[in-house]
Parts: sequence; C-alpha cells; structure tokens
Amino acid sequence: MFVPSGSFLTWVGQFAAWSFDTISLDDAMAQVSAYLKNNYNIVVTDYNDTLAGSLGAGTVTVSLQSNLDRGDSGADDGVADIKSNVDDAFAHINTFGYTPPNLTGSSCNLTATQPSDGGGGPTYKFSIQNLLPSLLGGSPVTADQQAQYTAQGQAQINSVATNAAAASGANSTAAQTARAAAAQQATAFVTDEARLAAAQNKAAASSDQWILYGLIAAGVLVAAVVALPYIAAARGVTR
Repeated sequence: MFVPSGSFLTWVGQFAAWSFDTISLDDAMAQVSAYLKNNYNIVVTDYNDTLAGSLGAGTVTVSLQSNLDRGDSGADDGVADIKSNVDDAFAHINTFGYTPPNLTGSSCNLTATQPSDGGGGPTYKFSIQNLLPSLLGGSPVTADQQAQYTAQGQAQINSVATNAAAASGANSTAAQTARAAAAQQATAFVTDEARLAAAQNKAAASSDQWILYGLIAAGVLVAAVVALPYIAAARGVTR
C-alpha cells in the first residue's frame, strides 16, 4: 500500500506484564519518538495506554505522522514498513542494562491519507526531458512520470477499499461498496491524468511556437537594422 507523505497512522502494541518496571512509559516514548524522527522521519503526535500501572500487561496506542512517501503500488507495503519501524524503535529502547519492554505483538493502520509532498503528488525523478523545449523533444510531463503518478494515485484510491475491508470484513457490504467506488474512481483518475498531461504538454508546445516566432521576428528586425547602413551606402554610390 502506498502511504503518501503527511499521512496519519495508528500503531497498537501489546506488552507483557512488568514491561515498564525499569523504565516509565513516558521515558520509553521519549526514546521511541526521537528514534522514529531521526531514523525514519516519522513523528509521534500522541500516545495512550491501557497498562495496569507500571507492572501490568496492556496495550500502548501511538498516533503517528509519516513525513516521507512510503511503499508503492506493488509488493512494498508502506503501512507494514511503518509498523516494522515502530517495532524497531521499541526494540532499541535503552534501559541501561535492565530488561527492555517486552513487546508481544503489534498492528498498524492508516487512519488518514494526505496529499504527498512535491506539488500535491508523488515526487518525480529528475528528467532532462522536463527542461528541454518541445521543439527539441522536451515534455513537462514525461510518459514515465505520468505512469508513476497514475499508479501511485490508484494505490491511494484503492487504500480506501483496503481499509474498509479491514474494518468491516473483506466480504461485507461496506467493503464491496468501497471496492466498487474505488474502481470507478481509479478509472476516472487515469482519464483525468492523461487529459491533464496532454493539455500541459500542448500548452508548452504552443508556448515554444510563440517563442520561435518571436525569435524569427527579432532576427528579421536585427538583420534590417544591420543592413540599413549598407543599403544607404549602396544607394549613395549609385548616385
């Protein structure tokens, strides 16, 4: 699943009894927050727990915001990656020689999808084709970039259906409705992206043509100015 930059997630970890007997939850979360920010650019926005005191078993719920695009439309699952990052952060808690918190299980869910950084869409790889004028084969939106943007946009749309299935069951009415709506939106998205890319490339080509016409006109004017003295001199000689 693609998780665009700025998205919010909720991680829930199950801890065994005595997990926070050598370090308080607040101190542990201070370390986890710093580790996630420094290593994965994930920000902890809030946390709460159901622990029965410092020695009781229970859950810790952590609210997160990812400041990087994670995953793609293929096998790389951004939510699974972020879950693994939080698990890793708890595993690296420094308890100064004592037993670290005993994480027995965890889960992670995407709670709100935000537009990605980079102009409201996935960040494109640099291409010299973006910089060249259309007259030299340039294109503001290359075919590769359009394909990448379309694939990642579809992944964001499909995540709605995935979340509905996870929340209400894969075969529930809500999940089926969400999948049907996602399929319709994905089809419309592809059409819109192709139309917008074509319009942008056409506008760039039109701009190039006017620049070319302007250069030709300027060249004719310069040539006329340069030629005037010679024309005048030639007319004087003939007289």
